[in-house]
Amino acid sequence: MNEERYEFTRIIGKGRTGGVYQATDHELQRKVAVRRFFCARGDTTVKGWEDTFSGLSKNLCNLHHPSLLGVLDAGVDDGGAFMIYQLIEGVTLADRVDQGPLDELDVYQIAEQLLDALSTAHEGGFIHSALSTGSISLVERPSGGYRAIIMDLGLARLAPLIQGIDSAYAKMADPVIMPHEMFDDQMASAKSDLYMVGHLIYLSLIGGHPYAEQDLAELSQSHRKGSLPPITDYRDDLCPQFVDWIHKITEADIKKRFSSASEALIGLPKLTPKSSRKGLPTGNPKIIVPKLPNKVIHTASVQTLPVYIPTKKVNTKLVTALCATLVLLLVATFTLVTSNTQQVSEKDIPSKASITNDATQPEPNVEITSIQPVLLRAQTRYSQPLDHVVGAGKLSISNSRYDDWA
Repeated sequence: MNEERYEFTRIIGKGRTGGVYQATDHELQRKVAVRRFFCARGDTTVKGWEDTFSGLSKNLCNLHHPSLLGVLDAGVDDGGAFMIYQLIEGVTLADRVDQGPLDELDVYQIAEQLLDALSTAHEGGFIHSALSTGSISLVERPSGGYRAIIMDLGLARLAPLIQGIDSAYAKMADPVIMPHEMFDDQMASAKSDLYMVGHLIYLSLIGGHPYAEQDLAELSQSHRKGSLPPITDYRDDLCPQFVDWIHKITEADIKKRFSSASEALIGLPKLTPKSSRKGLPTGNPKIIVPKLPNKVIHTASVQTLPVYIPTKKVNTKLVTALCATLVLLLVATFTLVTSNTQQVSEKDIPSKASITNDATQPEPNVEITSIQPVLLRAQTRYSQPLDHVVGAGKLSISNSRYDDWA
């Protein structure tokens, strides 16, 4: 890497594959993102990986799509392998889902963009095989909605190449949304990518994933049996055709899924702003607030997110009445104090001399007792199952952040 051309300014993040840094490209006067790879052994000793890395990097540089992070350059130097990307300022899908469910129309548009991008990637010879909420970046559009960008295409092939196929650092797939064929160590296919996209769409609409608290054995069985609850158990405001499409793309039986990203995109039903009702799921969800300590699932993939609590409306009439009552009480108190003050006789008022004499007297020893306030802490709402009025489905508002794009 030309250190005179690229000046590192800050670290963006670190993950299992290495570190990502923001840098300034002095030659083209622009900001870029630089990924530095590392391996479990601390060096890149896999034989013959350099030529393969160079070939894959060139292919990635030739892929151009608005929803694929652009690769600008790549190479190998004394510090190991590196790649230079566009610098994108956005939030991950994981962070956005942390705030609550997304609007149906926004999710629909994200689905369109991801499928179109995957169609380009698949035609270029790249299967992602490791999509997750951390690998999708969302950039807000001035006109509304989001531009979705896949941040780590090719990383699932490059990391094992450099770090070794048996390295734990090279295993990137998220078991919470991973299809059952990948649990059986089968090679990921275009249909595997579509399955993971379907689960990302599903969890974006409900603000979490029902499988998030399962261990690896349970996850394998759930994906194999197709135990994903109908999305209508959590939301009843979705377009029925969109619901059917989500069911098809998340089919456990690989033979029943869409055959390609292009077919899934064509099969995506038309959805207009009029047919999409803005807002959160209808009704008032019944939320169970447990009294247990925060529960973190200790698997390689799951990290809990806070429970989404809908904002309660404030009763403005009641607040106005209380404020008016408080004002009347203050006025009455002030009037009473003023009346009593006027009744004080002159003999009760100390003379100027007595004030002077008192001022010269030493201060009495007054012991001041510090009163510590009592701190009341609200009960924390942890990531535990909750019931919705819509249907009887259980949902743990948490999702996997198995790997960020770093």
